[in-house]
Amino acid sequence: MSMHYIKGFEAYIHGFYDKSIREYMEAIREEPRNPLYHNCLGLAFMAINKYEEAIREFDEAMREEPGNASYHANKCLALIKVGRCHDAVREAELAEADPSFSGLGNYARENCHPRSL
Repeated sequence: MSMHYIKGFEAYIHGFYDKSIREYMEAIREEPRNPLYHNCLGLAFMAINKYEEAIREFDEAMREEPGNASYHANKCLALIKVGRCHDAVREAELAEADPSFSGLGNYARENCHPRSL
């Protein structure tokens, strides 16, 4: 496990999201195919309302570990924030393969509001 990942996690839990992002990016430079690092970077981007960047990182995480329900759930939540409702529901349904995410699809349907361009 990368020391940058550990520093990124510590910064994240203390609310230092910019530092967290820098550390996670360094961890990814060391291990570009580590899905955990991409997922954590996505969560840090979400914490500062950079949802499109978060979605890209969740996609990277899923490229390496497509069956991880947490990555689908995280992407669902980011998609809700940008108003991509159909995509959010699709990700929720994939996440619901894990019973701990039961009801995420209903949450997405009830809380997503399409954004007009």
